[in-house]
Amino acid sequence: MQTFLGWIDGDPSHEDAVLKALGSRGQHDAREELGLSSLRDSFADTFFPGLSTIQTRARYFFFVQWCCELAARRSTEEDILAALHRHEVDLIRALSHLGPRHGVIGIDSQEQLKRMPSDIYWSGLQRLGLRQVEGGAAHWARSVIAAREADRLSPGREGETASSSALGFDPDRPAMPDGFPKTTALDFRLTTEERRALRRRLAGACLDSKGRLQQYNLMTVFPSHRERLPVGLDLWHHPMIPKLAADTQHLLDLARAFAEVMYGSGILYRRIVAKLSLPEGGSLDRYDGHDASFRAWSEGLQSRDVELVISEIDQVVRLGVLTRHTIGPETLAFVKGWAALCQDASALPTSQAAEALVSAREVALKAGAGTSRIRSRPARARWQGGEAQRLDYRWGTAHRFLNDLAGVP
Repeated sequence: MQTFLGWIDGDPSHEDAVLKALGSRGQHDAREELGLSSLRDSFADTFFPGLSTIQTRARYFFFVQWCCELAARRSTEEDILAALHRHEVDLIRALSHLGPRHGVIGIDSQEQLKRMPSDIYWSGLQRLGLRQVEGGAAHWARSVIAAREADRLSPGREGETASSSALGFDPDRPAMPDGFPKTTALDFRLTTEERRALRRRLAGACLDSKGRLQQYNLMTVFPSHRERLPVGLDLWHHPMIPKLAADTQHLLDLARAFAEVMYGSGILYRRIVAKLSLPEGGSLDRYDGHDASFRAWSEGLQSRDVELVISEIDQVVRLGVLTRHTIGPETLAFVKGWAALCQDASALPTSQAAEALVSAREVALKAGAGTSRIRSRPARARWQGGEAQRLDYRWGTAHRFLNDLAGVP
């Protein structure tokens, strides 16, 4: 059976929604085996609107706009999109001198890259108010042509500059460097003008014109810290947290508690699969490792975190509505059931109820597609047995961007 996604071509907001869904499918998701992504993304879109896990460096927000500015000089939709692709390939080549560890998108694939920077940053550009035309790149290209005709401009030719009204991007964006995208020694260092512009846009990012949830946007306060954030610093210990409003600190505390409490369910899931794999030639060391991790987690679990999740997890449903994530009743029931069992943390390592709850959740999510490791021996055989990861709500991306904004290497 094949699955198709589509949208009404005349409604670019539908296209944006589908493109966002497709983009999220391509991102690394360490928690999807237990279906927590709707809760995770509700928090993430609230704290860091416009950011995604596959974004790499902050300056790409300008790189993409500049590539579009150059491409908009062409005269047809097809030529605009082809020029955009060429400029992005030139951008990859111009940045390749930095090497593979500096966040260069497509450094290996180059012209064969399937997801260009414009695709990766397209949704974020709109959320930050930098892209002012809804829909995907094709719809944007058509809008460039329509705006040009409406302004009674001649069809663009190579070397001409499109008017700001025709571009569909922030008219006050910083000017591109000379020779872009083939600028010599191009890198990710933001100019003073670029840092100021991006700080303003990140701080002002919100869900709609009414500013709903904008008070929870951590980028309103975090960029005020102009020093390098050390490697390994977690979200919960950012130096500017004491400067946040009390309700923002409380929501962040709920997110931290949720991440900590649900982390244990991921460890237990791995222990269950490792145990099922033992009669099939699975590694005893792997099972012992997950068992030890689960016992250590349960010993360190704080009752305050458990009670916070139990008492306030329903509030995240409102975040889901506003951030356009559907948090289903089954997901809430799983979280509440797990948190209830966590009230007796000392019993968790030998709890059959905990194993049954986690197993049933994974089976419900994946058995229909034949990918349940609980039910399917072939799925277990393909399992690599990786460690569970705590939710961090796109903090990895935000951490890199904050260092870019601080002007540090």
